[in-house]
Amino acid sequence: MELASKLRELLGNEIVADDPETVAAHSGDKWFAAHEPDAVVFARSTGDVSKLLEFASREKIPVTARGGGFGYVGGCVPARIRPHNRIHRLAL
Repeated sequence: MELASKLRELLGNEIVADDPETVAAHSGDKWFAAHEPDAVVFARSTGDVSKLLEFASREKIPVTARGGGFGYVGGCVPARIRPHNRIHRLAL
């Protein structure tokens, strides 16, 4: 089952979006970097956020919080995270 379908099952159809327009609108901020998310959740309550984060933690799915999307540093740009289970270099 795809991610958006799992999220709809968990949170309801009305707050989960994966249509091209919504995904594109939430793929970046005013900075040049962009990466399309697999799905966008419009949480209505702390309960929605809690369910989402529990699911994401269990399934090891990264979550990117987003405010207005007006930043200039790429903080709201969804990113693919690779595991960092080894230290490759330590600069002191």
